[in-house]
Amino acid sequence: SFQEIFPLLISGPSLTLLMFKLTDDLEQTKLVQYQPNDNSGEHIWQDTYVVRDCIFHALSSLASSPPDADKIKKNPFHSKVVLVGTHRDQLMGSEDEKKATIERCAQSILSWLRHSKVFKSIDVSSVADLVTDISNFDSSDIKKIKKKIETLISQRESQNIPAPWLVFDFVLRKYAMSHKIRKVERTVCEEIAALCGIKSDEIGAVLHYLHHVAGTLLHYPDISELNHCVITDFQLIFDSVSKIIIQYFESSAHLSERDLRHKKGQFEASALKEVSCCLNVSELLALLKHRHIVSVLGEGSFFMPSLLPKAKTEPSPADSCSFLVMFECGWCPVGLFCAATTRLIVSHEWEFNKSE
Repeated sequence: SFQEIFPLLISGPSLTLLMFKLTDDLEQTKLVQYQPNDNSGEHIWQDTYVVRDCIFHALSSLASSPPDADKIKKNPFHSKVVLVGTHRDQLMGSEDEKKATIERCAQSILSWLRHSKVFKSIDVSSVADLVTDISNFDSSDIKKIKKKIETLISQRESQNIPAPWLVFDFVLRKYAMSHKIRKVERTVCEEIAALCGIKSDEIGAVLHYLHHVAGTLLHYPDISELNHCVITDFQLIFDSVSKIIIQYFESSAHLSERDLRHKKGQFEASALKEVSCCLNVSELLALLKHRHIVSVLGEGSFFMPSLLPKAKTEPSPADSCSFLVMFECGWCPVGLFCAATTRLIVSHEWEFNKSE
């Protein structure tokens, strides 16, 4: 469920470390089971996945336009990706045999990548540099990843940024860290900006740049519930959403499969009060709606499509609507179902009741 909405949380330019185990067969189907914390031994959720599909669905999402693309047309970007193969130390055989295994893995990924022209986020020119392999216990491997990141950053087009803007960004995050907070009030930002020599009528442009171009903070001037603050720690958003998902399944731990399906991804606003984060309920809901993660079903009731349980069997042609979507990259972007469903509900202003 979290993977389904993760692309909807990415804002501004990003560099993604896409990690997978080198010991896994890229085309093998794997089973995932969710178990409650009561040690009952029963699982209430299970799903299957293929490593190759996970990699390419994620790449497809990153190749798609970000939610705020219309606001950054003057500064277009492509999310950069580093493919990291972990658990090299658990590969069987000699060093030469391990190297051959990694090269075969890279060659397989490269062959799939070359079927599409839209994966601009990853360099497919060299098999040797395609997968950065690391061991679980070799700290020197971290240097390999850092070097890769530095190379990608150096390739980005340089921009002339006013020095006061950079100072403001540094001081603001330093302020948040020293006060152990994850969001800063807009009024405080304006005070810090003034100390950095930034005029009051310029602060909007500074926050817009740091959000959409630099990607170091989040500011939503067009959302009434959030325009009073600046979020300096992205982990705040990830933690809040993951807690909602965990809480949903924990509360469903003792439900029968029929009752679980009857919940249909719905939750009440009151449940969000138990989600411990720096955002209050109205702020968190405003952000989730803006990112097309939830839809409003009624007074105090909300719907998160990514919480829907997966059907055990494929629907028959008679039960399916004649809706076919083709993607140039050949892989459906992760998050498409969630975003498309919430957009349809909002755009048509459908009215629902809990039994529907």
